[in-house]
Amino acid sequence: MNKRERLEAAIAGQATDRTPIAFWRHFPGDDQAPETLAVATIAFQRRWDFDFVKVTPASSFEIKDWGAQDVWLGNIEGTRKYVHHPIEQPGDWKGLKALDPRSGALGEQLRCLKQIVEGLPDTPVIQTIFNPLSQAKNLAGDRLMTDLRHHVAAVQAVDVGQQVERVGHDADRHAQPGHDVLRVALRHGAGEYAGQKADGLQRSRQVAAGRAEELGLEVV
Repeated sequence: MNKRERLEAAIAGQATDRTPIAFWRHFPGDDQAPETLAVATIAFQRRWDFDFVKVTPASSFEIKDWGAQDVWLGNIEGTRKYVHHPIEQPGDWKGLKALDPRSGALGEQLRCLKQIVEGLPDTPVIQTIFNPLSQAKNLAGDRLMTDLRHHVAAVQAVDVGQQVERVGHDADRHAQPGHDVLRVALRHGAGEYAGQKADGLQRSRQVAAGRAEELGLEVV
């Protein structure tokens, strides 16, 4: 079996010649620009020859165009610190407009994916996207819980599946051999945020699954 056949069979619950294996990491420093992230990702895969590649941009790539700002302060795992949250009052939620996935930070990630797919034509590539609740936390910071408790209508006025659909459009532009899977990363699924997780997860999977079905992709 080749890499693609092995991964597709495993996702479908079918027999494989062996279990698909992959290991991924962030590339702090290299992930400051799409071109250098792509180069680092390709070099890592060519060295280890895993069964698939998971692309690891910073989570902020989905929300930078809404004004979120983060910086890398030297964390060896690549974790960044958010230094500006664009949601400063309840009314700011309604100001979040649909973004053009072909421009800004989303467009940069498209170029990164294109470069990786072209550099690794025989390896399935997985693009990570982040669930709406985690991105809401990054947009609002510590005030998110207050808005969820006291201004929930303002938060719910934003289509929580919008970010997933935007990345689905990204996948549409790169739905070619090599880019096969959307991975939805979940955060804030416990404690005080747990009540909101179910709705956010359900909406994330509904939109992602619907878009993936159109493209012939899998959501894991």
